[in-house]
Amino acid sequence: MPKSKMNPRHSPSVIEARTGLIPASDDIEDELDARTARVSRTLRAYAKGTNGRDDLAITNILEDIRHYCDSKTLSFDELDKAAYNNYLGYVKESPWISRLWMR
Repeated sequence: MPKSKMNPRHSPSVIEARTGLIPASDDIEDELDARTARVSRTLRAYAKGTNGRDDLAITNILEDIRHYCDSKTLSFDELDKAAYNNYLGYVKESPWISRLWMR
């Protein structure tokens, strides 16, 4: 597993899974479910301003993140590429719902 997956904010069980101490499949789906729940809360807040449209809410979130990156002189494109690579790592590890797009 790439070292970029070792985030100090991960729970001890996630870190153990990443280092091979416990099977990764035991925890990855729980981790992805928790991440999806966090994103869902943010999305609901943004969707209040878009008549409940998730697609517009996601567009607004991405726009705001781009503005934030500009204000902090961060490269959105580089961060997006890194995020996508991390995402692909999760997709390869788990039969989670995100694999549906790959069929």
